[in-house]
Amino acid sequence: MEAGDSVPVYGVQLLDGSVEQIGGEQPVTLLNLWATWCAPCRKEFPDLEALHRELQGDGLRIVAVDIDAEPAETLQHVAADLDLTLTIARDTAGTIQQAYPAVGVPTSFLLSPDGRLVKMWSGIIPADDYAAIRRYVKTATTRQDS
Repeated sequence: MEAGDSVPVYGVQLLDGSVEQIGGEQPVTLLNLWATWCAPCRKEFPDLEALHRELQGDGLRIVAVDIDAEPAETLQHVAADLDLTLTIARDTAGTIQQAYPAVGVPTSFLLSPDGRLVKMWSGIIPADDYAAIRRYVKTATTRQDS
């Protein structure tokens, strides 16, 4: 999957049991694949949470999908421990890594409102890239409002 490619539509289960769609027509979405046992994933969460709190009102949706299908209760504890308000989801089908190829975790995908890949990161998103994400969100949101 390369920048500009259409991304697959995929449903992930939220902790309340509802399903949220990734891909297709959507807000700008930062999809983060992670696992409860992944130390770098936990290290990255404070930066993702800060970005979420800063840009959720500007149209950015962050969805962090646990790839090891932990019970919702376990993920709720992780979210509470890390004071996360971004969207936490589960891949109960266990196939998101086939739809969104990831060699390891964390892996993140920035998705455009029209369902295309903007950028992919294997590993923790570098600190310098957060400014580019902010610019993209502001630009994409301005285009949608026009």
